[in-house]
Parts: sequence; C-alpha cells; structure tokens
Amino acid sequence: EETSPDYIDIKANRKIKRLQFKDIVFIESLGDYVKVHTSQDTITTKEKISSFEERLPGTDFVRTHRSFIISKSKVKEFTKEKVKLADQLIPISRTFKEQTLKALSS
Repeated sequence: EETSPDYIDIKANRKIKRLQFKDIVFIESLGDYVKVHTSQDTITTKEKISSFEERLPGTDFVRTHRSFIISKSKVKEFTKEKVKLADQLIPISRTFKEQTLKALSS
C-alpha cells in the first residue's frame, strides 16, 4: 500500500526544493508563476496554479480564488468574502465560494 508523501517538490532557482505540506500557508498565482508562502519564506516557481493544485492533497488545501489556494489548517478566521491566515487576508471569489465555505466548515 502506497502512502502519499507529506511534501511537494518545487523547482526554484534551478534547484528542487522539498516543501512540507504543513509548512505551506498559502499559494498565490502570478500569471505563469506561483508564489508559495510558507511559515519561513516565499518561494517563486514557474508553474501554473492549476497544475500545482493537482499535486496538493485536497484534504488540506482549498482553492478560494483563481489566484489563491490556502492551507485549511492555517485559517484563523473567515467570512463569506475573505479568509484570514496569520496576517494575510485572502479573497474568496464567487466561483469558489461554495466549495471554500464547505471545506472550511467541515
């Protein structure tokens, strides 16, 4: 029986960086680039957010907006429009509102 890894490998600055899922706070899309915000730093990689999303465990992460994926465990509070993670406010778009609120209240 194969267990899924608890990390994701990211190519940044010509190196492969291994990131633990538990360290990821949120992921932000900037066109063809993705910024991964962790508890320690921010890593930028040339990858689309949709392909990044496919590599994340759906149980821990939720897409709140076409430009944002958040870690559910890092949510401090949320409303119908925004999610607060540490000191970041992440928008919840109409497209992802239903699935976001469902994921956060479960």
